[in-house]
Amino acid sequence: VLGGTTRRTRVGGGGENDSASPSASVHGADATSAVETAESADVPVVSEGFVRTGYYPSLDEARRLRDDGRAAVMEVQASLQAALGCPAARVRHTAEQGFTVEVPSRFLSAVEQFNRRLTDPGASTSPGSSRATPLAWVRTLKGGARYKNDALADLDRRLADAASRATQLELAVFDSLCARVRRAAPAIAVMAKAC
Repeated sequence: VLGGTTRRTRVGGGGENDSASPSASVHGADATSAVETAESADVPVVSEGFVRTGYYPSLDEARRLRDDGRAAVMEVQASLQAALGCPAARVRHTAEQGFTVEVPSRFLSAVEQFNRRLTDPGASTSPGSSRATPLAWVRTLKGGARYKNDALADLDRRLADAASRATQLELAVFDSLCARVRRAAPAIAVMAKAC
């Protein structure tokens, strides 16, 4: 019984162990506690969403990107707007170029200044985010230009991989919990006999 519902999933492990030490029951309680801490009460073990939000931050981030990629795009856009001093800069996605930032003509000099600050050996800090990299020209537009940098390429990759990464991380958490339960199987058997 996990989270109030009976699970028929065999987690593995051996049979009964009459010689289990008293300390084994502590390990069994730890394993049970770990499963209950990670488990989401409203979802069966075998479906996505098994691991509770807040249990594993990397999984939470992958789910956030998978479920609300627009928020990640808006974060990068706000960072670039602040770094360029250009509230009109917009992050856009095209099939050929992935994510780019479109900068209006009147702010093109801000891109040059931004790149100069990043490449200046005397500059002590990078503008904007800690991952700021120079913007590379991609295309000239009627009213401005498109640019790309490492942060935009990374955003493209993270959003494309988010769904599979979330599934992989969730399965890794599940496998880890199963391993803990298998290691604690003798202690769990002792506790079950005591009930």
